[in-house]
Amino acid sequence: MGHLDELTRVLKVTKKPLDPVVITAVGTKFYLLEGHHRLEAYQAAGWRKPVPVKYFDGTVTEARDEALRLNIKDKLPLSRAEKFDAAFRMVKRNEKTYEQIRDITTVSVRTLATMAAILRDHAKAMDYTWSRARALQFETSEEDGRLDWREEKAQKLAKQLVKNVGLGFFRDADITARALEIIDENIPASLIGEWIETAKDVLVDFVREENERLAEELERAFIYPGAWSEARLGEAEDL
Repeated sequence: MGHLDELTRVLKVTKKPLDPVVITAVGTKFYLLEGHHRLEAYQAAGWRKPVPVKYFDGTVTEARDEALRLNIKDKLPLSRAEKFDAAFRMVKRNEKTYEQIRDITTVSVRTLATMAAILRDHAKAMDYTWSRARALQFETSEEDGRLDWREEKAQKLAKQLVKNVGLGFFRDADITARALEIIDENIPASLIGEWIETAKDVLVDFVREENERLAEELERAFIYPGAWSEARLGEAEDL
């Protein structure tokens, strides 16, 4: 049963309204920020009673950010790629701190800093989505002659991947991960070892979606390893 079907069923069985939908006003019109599936469920169930509504009072930009924040926390969260694209748009606008963007999108501060660096180094990234802009990290310049041989090989391989495989290599991370595993089952562990700091950020973000307090403790534990107890590790493994 899909999410919409389940919401419709709950309405018919309980005869009670769902959580309030969130609206905002732009000029003389009202727009729905969050609760699209609930609104569809009311229509599907033939609901004739009042629908609970919460009003958001803010600017158009603030309303867009609030809609993003609410939908990320919804039962049908945005995909990871959508969250990254939303965070990239906020970095472009340069209206919020990294911490504020992280709290809205759950994208780590480390990644936000990378986004800002790409925007500084590549003017054309302003017109790109994050999935496309991140490929600009691999573009070389006249100064690249100073790079060591490992970096030169990495730059060359990155260009070949973008040219021969396409942007799907970045968008379809699950397929890419499986393909690498098929090539060599040891590649995932090796890559995690190379990207250990990024792996920590991803783990904290994953835990934060289920338990904010536990995520904060885990983040501190990566900084002060001795502060993490076996009990907390067991709790994290249960997520």
